[in-house]
Amino acid sequence: YLLVSKLKNYSGEVFNIGTGVQRTIKQVVALASKVTNEKCNLCWNKIKNRKWDTDYWLADISKSNKLLGWKPRINLHDGLFLTWEWFKRNVNHYS
Repeated sequence: YLLVSKLKNYSGEVFNIGTGVQRTIKQVVALASKVTNEKCNLCWNKIKNRKWDTDYWLADISKSNKLLGWKPRINLHDGLFLTWEWFKRNVNHYS
């Protein structure tokens, strides 16, 4: 968000933002469950893969780095933790 002024130079462009580290949805859910101390019972692999599904999902952040000078400074665990803490402090805004 702090680089938004630089985006004016790239109207219509797409920039990927992420850690650059591949994770499965299952790994992200497990990490979020750990961070929030909330348990959830999910059913995995209950729907067929869609034709566009792939085993490889990774944000290519090279363009964001090259054109905006952006790179991740916080890992996924810490980002989820900080986000969870923010929502707990600001729960009244979203009730």
